[in-house]
Amino acid sequence: MSARGKRYLLGMGLGPGASMELRRIQRTSDGTFFITIPKDWASELGLSKGSPVRILKEGDRLSIEPWKGEEPPGAPREAVIAPSPLLEREIGEKYLSGYELIRIRSDSVIDSKSRERIKAALKTLIGMEILEEDSRNIVIQCVIEPDLLKPDKILRRIHSIASSMLADSFKSLVEGDEELASTVIERDEEVDRLYFLLVRALRASISGHRPRRPDLPSPRDCMDYRLLATYIEAVADCAVAIAERARSDPALRLSGEQAELMAKVGRMIQEAFKGAFEAVLSGDLESASRIHRSRPEMEGELIRLGRSLLGGPARADAIFGLLSSLTRMCEISVDMADLASSR
Repeated sequence: MSARGKRYLLGMGLGPGASMELRRIQRTSDGTFFITIPKDWASELGLSKGSPVRILKEGDRLSIEPWKGEEPPGAPREAVIAPSPLLEREIGEKYLSGYELIRIRSDSVIDSKSRERIKAALKTLIGMEILEEDSRNIVIQCVIEPDLLKPDKILRRIHSIASSMLADSFKSLVEGDEELASTVIERDEEVDRLYFLLVRALRASISGHRPRRPDLPSPRDCMDYRLLATYIEAVADCAVAIAERARSDPALRLSGEQAELMAKVGRMIQEAFKGAFEAVLSGDLESASRIHRSRPEMEGELIRLGRSLLGGPARADAIFGLLSSLTRMCEISVDMADLASSR
């Protein structure tokens, strides 16, 4: 390189080892644009025909670099497993790890029981469909485009379902509505499915298997989202526990003072749960602090409710089970608010 060229590179902030070539973009007959790179550059970088490269766009700049990942960018990640007693777990692990293709291969015929287990496992994994199937092979593919998975939107959907489950579980207990209680229990499956999808999306955001997109959460946000989703799933589980008691224990039918206390406790928990979630996403420390300060009041109302229930016909174990679920939801809401303070 000439002295003038070296001075130009240094003026651009590039080091002494940098090289520069001026090339023109060309176009094929079908309208595709392409650019060539110097042969000696390709040799130095170990590139040849078919070598994958990554093209990055940052503002008004483009850069090209060799791809060092396990697969070329955009190529589907593939896993191969064999039928075993841990088949469901292996499929789930590959799904959460972001594999787009899962091939199940067997040296012998895959029996009908194993096929049923595979199909049952896929019901809990959003986007996974059987693409090919014969006597010894089953190919499963994720039909959801990775670029469409936005962790924050999935998280909001999980919270929305859990919030509705929470409200309906309280209502089913106060009104003795067994049908409403059943719908709460059914919705828990969707929370689990979305939770698995969120974990997959979060892992994909930080795995490095694909070029990082600026609209995805940072690694720190991914950690917070995962913890937040765990809290939300735990609240949904508590809502299911309350709904199951409303459906199976007639002695827990509430009326009068008990119903009023239960409704009040329910409103306080719902407000804390919603407020804590929004405080985490928005970083609203004042809202988080307010929820934390409300804990003694919530606990006091729970004590009042417990004393009132113990004077009724319900069994002590049913009452303590109900109070345990309510207490756990209060604790989770406060823990969620504390998460906002650490962001």
